[in-house]
Amino acid sequence: MSPVELARYTRRIGCEASRSAVLPIQEIRAITRKELKMKKTLVSLAMLGAFAQPAWADTSTAPNCQNPIGSWLNELGSTMTIASISGTGAITGTYVSPSGTTGQTFSLSGWFYAAPPANNGLDQVTLVTFSVNWNNTAARYNSITTWSGLCQITNNVPTITALYYYSNAFAQYSWKHVNVGQDIFHPIAP
Repeated sequence: MSPVELARYTRRIGCEASRSAVLPIQEIRAITRKELKMKKTLVSLAMLGAFAQPAWADTSTAPNCQNPIGSWLNELGSTMTIASISGTGAITGTYVSPSGTTGQTFSLSGWFYAAPPANNGLDQVTLVTFSVNWNNTAARYNSITTWSGLCQITNNVPTITALYYYSNAFAQYSWKHVNVGQDIFHPIAP
């Protein structure tokens, strides 16, 4: 409302158009602008949330090579849980190992890549890599493990086969800071 419109309005309702009468209108305009900005922000966040996790990331079924979100169990009883996959393929989740860490939960982060299906005669797999830092607020194991491997159907079961590099800051011998091995993970039904 312009100052002229305000003066007409206040005369019509029997008031004087003073600075004190203008100030609340300006405050109302500021609130209205803030509300509009807030609505735009909320709509933007809602759209971002809709696209942050791909549509194929359905968690109502057991994880598989095309949608690995969910829990996977390895041959030693460790549970890897992939909680989310971003649009860029970044994964986050948790890892629980019953051996050596007394079943504590540790953060997991990594990458996932499932190429679009191609009928080019080549064998096709899904790529998975992730790391666990074995140090958190509850425990300090002075180590990090990184797995890198692939997911494919083996005996009709989605299977992640990955080599791991377990690195420890402290070791009895200099050659023992890094250990290498392999883990095989199978999905756990929800």
